[in-house]
Amino acid sequence: MRESTGAEMPARARHAADLAFDPPTARRTAPPCVPAGVPAGVASQPVLGPAIPDVVTHALGHARAAYAELVAQDEPRFKLKLSQLLPFKLAGVTSWGADAAQQQSRLATDAATVMRTYSDLNGSEVLETTLDAARANPSRLQRLITRHRSLDDCRLSIIALRERLQQLIPECEEFINEQDHLARELALYLAVLSVSADVTGAIADAVLAGAVDQRRRALQSSNQQAQVLKQTLQELRGLIVALLGNIDHGLNVTLPAIELAKVGAAGR
Repeated sequence: MRESTGAEMPARARHAADLAFDPPTARRTAPPCVPAGVPAGVASQPVLGPAIPDVVTHALGHARAAYAELVAQDEPRFKLKLSQLLPFKLAGVTSWGADAAQQQSRLATDAATVMRTYSDLNGSEVLETTLDAARANPSRLQRLITRHRSLDDCRLSIIALRERLQQLIPECEEFINEQDHLARELALYLAVLSVSADVTGAIADAVLAGAVDQRRRALQSSNQQAQVLKQTLQELRGLIVALLGNIDHGLNVTLPAIELAKVGAAGR
């Protein structure tokens, strides 16, 4: 029996073999399915599914209308904060603005020390009492019964009060500057959270929705405290400056006038 050769292969078999081993360059594939609305220029690109809206850009546009002044101060930072918060995640929401809120709490405690010091000095009453003591003309019997304060003693007491008040001014201004910065930070975090909640809409996860609402209320409270404390510190600075003006008048006008009056009375 002779061995079979390719030449003797039936024609139908050779045709099937040719189809099976058709080189890649000869194959023809159907064009990819392109969704409606995709431009022809990008038809050759892989289709990855529907496009996801840029929620950060959408939120920033909303913020430009709702918080125009705040966004205008530093739009890149506002957008950065939006990108850090969106889309909502429970861990990110619960810690949103927490550092700024904690700093606000510490600042309120520290600033209370300055306000307490000013209150304890009781500067206006001390100045008035000291000037009254300087004006007094006790009799010899009163001098024996009670301790009489000389003009020099009164002057030294007022000078000591002035020095202590002057020390409070830089402390007060430092707190005002820090409070101004923190107030802007808290306003930023609150605005970013509010805008993000507005553009996100209804949240299916009840726990996440509750966390967003709770965080917003917490930041609102911290922001309100910041505004009140800022105003209180500014008013305190004004009180200190006004009292220093009264002290200078007492030292440079009132005490010399009292001294001249006493010298004149003693010479008569």
